Amino acid sequence: MKWLQSKWYMVTLRWGDDQYLAGGSHIGIPLFSYARTKHISWGATALNPDNSDLFVEKIEGDNFFYDGKWLPLEKRNETIKVRFSSDIVHEYSYTKNGVIMIKPEEDKMDFSLWFPLEFLNQSPE
Repeated sequence: MKWLQSKWYMVTLRWGDDQYLAGGSHIGIPLFSYARTKHISWGATALNPDNSDLFVEKIEGDNFFYDGKWLPLEKRNETIKVRFSSDIVHEYSYTKNGVIMIKPEEDKMDFSLWFPLEFLNQSPE
């Protein structure tokens, strides 16, 4: 089973004898989206937290099964420039649902779309 990394982390800050702040934050953001203290609490209700979609794709060779038929994977190469070294070229494969990630221990591939990276699903013009 493959575990997805959480986009949230829990934090508790304590100072003095009985002062504390406990809550959750997004990774890399030094703010509390929801938290509580001894006297007050707050939460988030309209942040559109459902920002990931997962699909299990049926893949055979360079084809994927979609809408009752086999279609060819779209492939794109991305070049990563490395200072003082050779470029790294990585090939990405796409289905109608977006970019896929290989799960080597199984004969299928997963698709994961995180909303801020949705631009990866758009075809180049």
